[in-house]
Amino acid sequence: WRQALWVLSLCSIFAFLILAYYLSTSKVTSKATVLFATTASFGMLVMSMQNMGLIGMMTVQWPPNLQGLFSVCQFLLLDIDSFGFGCVAGQFEPIRYLLGAMIFPVGVAWLGLAYAVSRLLPKKQRWEGPKVCSTMGAFLQVGFSTMSATSLAPMMCYKHPNGERSLLKYPGVLCGSTEHTFMLVVGWTLLSVFVLGFMALCIFAVSQVPTWSARKRNRLVASVRFLIFRFRLDSWWFGVPLLVRGPLINLPVVLATDYPPIQVVCICVILTVM
Repeated sequence: WRQALWVLSLCSIFAFLILAYYLSTSKVTSKATVLFATTASFGMLVMSMQNMGLIGMMTVQWPPNLQGLFSVCQFLLLDIDSFGFGCVAGQFEPIRYLLGAMIFPVGVAWLGLAYAVSRLLPKKQRWEGPKVCSTMGAFLQVGFSTMSATSLAPMMCYKHPNGERSLLKYPGVLCGSTEHTFMLVVGWTLLSVFVLGFMALCIFAVSQVPTWSARKRNRLVASVRFLIFRFRLDSWWFGVPLLVRGPLINLPVVLATDYPPIQVVCICVILTVM
């Protein structure tokens, strides 16, 4: 029954991405609508839970009451092994990691496929290119902290008393082994293309939006709507600092895996500033 449940979950994710095209591309009005307030609140809730999940990844001895909360929040960071994913994907940890990392490329490809199929429909029902780009951006924006945590997972090694090192999330994988090298390749690819690449595109878009708007290049502005529609006109750039917070929260665990006090201090500073 777990296999059937996971297949149903994947189908639900694909259906939600299709629905997201219509939910996230509504017309912008001078006053907040119910749909806008709902989607914005949901986005903030997801991002907050992702940040809680990132904090729960710290190598700190948390009180038992908090561990349950962190485990729920870490589900949004694709910590799906605790929900029986090994029964579907097998016990080989690199393959499980690869399947988790592929969620984001597959989600983007699915929206691209849906756009291509919509070109075969009557003109009124066809998807618009800028709106599809905005939906893809919204999908990556909501999952940005998750992408960061997934891409950096192979770089979090902790030390055993005998001197060996294992991955924090996958203790069965020794750092430096063939399996670890495979996971590093996948992680660096995800980090370079979908984390740093997406962040670079967002920074470029934010810097160009005033020029595009002044030159009436409305299609380009519409393609980055996900990044600016929640903020005032004089704070259109604020979506980029919010993106940076996810990778920054991950870095202390990567750089100081065996030193919990340093992790606590660094994350306190990041949360205070951001």
